[in-house]
Amino acid sequence: MIREPHFFINLLLQSYCLFEQFPTQYLSGERNIKLAYRHLVQPESAVRKLMILVNGRAENMMKWTELAYDFYQQGYDVLLFDHRGQGYSQRIIPQKGHLDEFRFITDDMAKSLKNDRTMLIKHNVFSHIPSAL
Repeated sequence: MIREPHFFINLLLQSYCLFEQFPTQYLSGERNIKLAYRHLVQPESAVRKLMILVNGRAENMMKWTELAYDFYQQGYDVLLFDHRGQGYSQRIIPQKGHLDEFRFITDDMAKSLKNDRTMLIKHNVFSHIPSAL
């Protein structure tokens, strides 16, 4: 897949068009905090493979648009979500990135990791969270 010569056109026309098919949804985390996520699901697949893309502190799921597109094209379902206080998820206080208790982030993520064919890609300060589960 060589897209570099037309990177921005490709990103806008393909990746974001895919994202529009799977709108942001919300689930209730610990203390009823609204957690934003997008779940890109293959229309039909005999073997379900789930790729979870874990963003870092003060980021949002849109950072992973191109990578999510690539994994989706390879046949993976892709789950992206914003941690509490990050991106499109609800904040407890107006300050971006505030975290009331670390255990809530691990509890929130545990709700997403119930699939035995799950793969994770992670980086930044929150990359250790899946290891804590």
